[in-house]
Amino acid sequence: NKWTTLTTLDKVKEHLKNDEQSVERAIKLLENIWNDNSLPQNDASSIARNALKAMTFTTSSERNFNERLLVSLGFVKDEQTGRQRRTMNQHGKIYQTLIDIHQFLPKTTKNLLSIFLQNTLNEQNQCLSELKQKLLTTIKG
Repeated sequence: NKWTTLTTLDKVKEHLKNDEQSVERAIKLLENIWNDNSLPQNDASSIARNALKAMTFTTSSERNFNERLLVSLGFVKDEQTGRQRRTMNQHGKIYQTLIDIHQFLPKTTKNLLSIFLQNTLNEQNQCLSELKQKLLTTIKG
């Protein structure tokens, strides 16, 4: 399994490299774990948790992370391409992962997520709607 190595913090730090591309790598990693149907939820959350622990956020890298995450989640358009990211089909996994790692998210990320989640609460799928509500409640503390 290609994910096994990334369940340790050191391997994730090595993967993210701590340079100007770290945010990009972290978001790509989150997208990959969310899109992998074979990856169990607890492993996805563990890898995501390690990714956030491995990040050293500055004001600008945090802003970049927030922007990229919102684009990745389909909440905002990509400023470079002007296109909306195709929404991922793993919303349940995404919301559960964000619930599991909420304490490692920067405060600005939590604030932005709560705004976007409140504006999109009307989910057709009842299960997703409940998960989204749980995420909103969790990040608001």
